[in-house]
Amino acid sequence: ADIGDEQSIEQSLSTFSSHLKRIINILDYVNDKSLILLDELGSGTDPKEGSSLAIAIIDHLYKTNAKIICTTHYNELKTYAYKMDGIINASVEFNVKTLMPTYRLLLGVPGKSNAIDIARRLGLKDDIIEKSKEVYDNNNNSESSQLMGNLEEELNKTKEKEKELEKKIKEAENKAYQLSKEKIELIKNKDKILADAKIEANKIIEDTKLEAEKLIDEIRNMSDTDFKDHELIGIKTKANKLKELDLEEESKEEFKLNDYVYVKSYDKYGRITKINKNKYVVNIGAFEINFNKNELTHAEPPKEKKKKETKLSGYNPKSNAKLSLDLRGKRVEEAEILLDQYFDQCILGNLTQVTIIHGFGTGAMRNYVQDYLKKCKFVKSYRYGGEGEGLNGVTVVYLK
Repeated sequence: ADIGDEQSIEQSLSTFSSHLKRIINILDYVNDKSLILLDELGSGTDPKEGSSLAIAIIDHLYKTNAKIICTTHYNELKTYAYKMDGIINASVEFNVKTLMPTYRLLLGVPGKSNAIDIARRLGLKDDIIEKSKEVYDNNNNSESSQLMGNLEEELNKTKEKEKELEKKIKEAENKAYQLSKEKIELIKNKDKILADAKIEANKIIEDTKLEAEKLIDEIRNMSDTDFKDHELIGIKTKANKLKELDLEEESKEEFKLNDYVYVKSYDKYGRITKINKNKYVVNIGAFEINFNKNELTHAEPPKEKKKKETKLSGYNPKSNAKLSLDLRGKRVEEAEILLDQYFDQCILGNLTQVTIIHGFGTGAMRNYVQDYLKKCKFVKSYRYGGEGEGLNGVTVVYLK
């Protein structure tokens, strides 16, 4: 390292001589593993001679493949570095307005002394400043001076572009952040819409299942003559609406008029009376209901079933006792009277198994029926309906 000023009156060493003596010592020991630090190389003598010596010394050190850091104020040295591959200019930024260093290293940019500007701010007289500028301008026509001026101009342009790029980058980052926020919101909204749609779809399916079960129970518990016209119309309307919701895969079977079919969803047999495109009107007892093709399968004409009265040992037809009691839509006060009357008829009719239809609803009527049956002296046991019997919408009662 050659740093500092070792001039000595005793040893008759000037500033230049002290630097050069140390450099000669460095040259004797340098190799490709050396790190060499040179401060103000070539200073302390005529600038042209000093810069020429500095270039020659650096060129020699460069050929040894040593690593070199050299500081200088000579434009010739800066120009040499600019032209040479493997050597790069650098400078430490200085704020002329505040006369303070920024400690920011600028690679590829040679430093500028700014001596005249610094002298002005430190208070040197204006006439001296003006004269110095005049002298500087007259001498500033050399190749190195022009090169430094061009580099400084390029640096200023680069700084402006850098500021513009930083601004654009910041705007792009802000835009990306906003887009990211919007994307997150869209994902949240999408998930919420899908979740709500799924809940709504499940509710519709569940409601449809309950309606279908109620309708099937009504048909199963009703004989061909045990209905009124307005009840028949209502049941047919409900059935047609439920059939519109059927989304199952279409059956490959072919059907024609008067074919006997088995209706899966109703567990009933019937005869096709009308065909309208993909809709089939099936006569089930006293009902005519629209069905999709996938709900039907071919069947043999069903054998006539014996009347229910013949299955009930000791049944007394004069009692007018029915196999089921429908309490849906009734109030609890009405239900108590209807249950009392109904079980009186059942006992008179010697019935052993009956069905109480209370529906699903809020469960209030179902709970009341269960409490009633616990206390009724005619009841042997009871249970909820099974698959095809109405599930929890009915209670099957066994009488003593």
